[in-house]
Amino acid sequence: MGQPISRFKVVLDADYARLWGIGVSTNVMRWLETVALGIFVYELTESAFIVGFVGFLRMAPMLVLGAFIGAISDRADRRAMLATANIIL
Repeated sequence: MGQPISRFKVVLDADYARLWGIGVSTNVMRWLETVALGIFVYELTESAFIVGFVGFLRMAPMLVLGAFIGAISDRADRRAMLATANIIL
């Protein structure tokens, strides 16, 4: 029946490692931006509500446009979509 496929074989793939590394670095940058924005807004306003509201506004486009972008990305070239999204960000 052939050789069983190892569960962890994908982790050894160079393309997977690059994709994982890019994902980690992108998320670290996003969270650093979120923390810096929160500190900046709090220093300006001294209002926890405004900090939360600005955080909500930062994520609102994902909430509103997420389903549409998901539908478009199912039909488009995923590599081009990922490159375009990272360039826009």
